[in-house]
Amino acid sequence: MQTDNSNEPRVNHKIKSYQVMLIDETGQKIGVKNTNEALSLAQERGFDLVEINGKAFPPVCRLMDYGKYKYLQKKKKAEIAKGSKVIKTKELQLHPNTDEHDINTIINKTLAFLKEGDKVKLVVKFIGREIMHNHLGREKLDLITKQIIAANEGTIEVAPILEGKNLFVVLSPSKQQ
Repeated sequence: MQTDNSNEPRVNHKIKSYQVMLIDETGQKIGVKNTNEALSLAQERGFDLVEINGKAFPPVCRLMDYGKYKYLQKKKKAEIAKGSKVIKTKELQLHPNTDEHDINTIINKTLAFLKEGDKVKLVVKFIGREIMHNHLGREKLDLITKQIIAANEGTIEVAPILEGKNLFVVLSPSKQQ
């Protein structure tokens, strides 16, 4: 069914086999035919000769409107893609000495990301000996997460974890959306 360099099936004169097992446009098995005979039959009926299974012997070919077939496949893929949403994880960083105004900005950005349906990873980065006071970073994360939960926009997916010199928490959109 496949050509050597793409995922497209062989069509009409690109079919290299001498004989093919032919199936008509309604799905009825016609039988083994010479490729040239099958091509002329396809042209008479106004269809394309499309190789369905190139690994069989002889290859299985079908009479069909190849342009319409490709259009329906493209439409089916678009329908599948439309139904699925890719959830992204946005990351916001802060430090244990981040000011209150900056905290409010981070809260607003977090709320906006959660409303869009994205997950948010809040990371407190400790520089140098700030790691000795990791409770300050935990307090900042608690302050932010309490306001997010109070606004009913998100839930904690991963509780605060200290990994190296980073303390992080992951928030996901609330189920109500």
